[in-house]
Amino acid sequence: MDMPHTGFKTPPLRLIDIAVFDLICAFFEYQSPPIAQKHLFLTRNHDIRTRYAQGEVMTDLGREYGISCQRVSQIVHHRRS
Repeated sequence: MDMPHTGFKTPPLRLIDIAVFDLICAFFEYQSPPIAQKHLFLTRNHDIRTRYAQGEVMTDLGREYGISCQRVSQIVHHRRS
């Protein structure tokens, strides 16, 4: 009896792939990654604008958030790029 080709992975490795996929799906079940990322950026941008309005310097804000001074300026002045 010929067996169908099932790929190069042995059955235990296929089970691990399925388990990892199930964990990822369960983790993001209630919130999709793009929505979560957009929320993080909106929160970060609000914090940057607030701190800049309180007198903090753009270079310090950029260093703290890991973005360029130019990006901080775009955020502060509501410019997109």
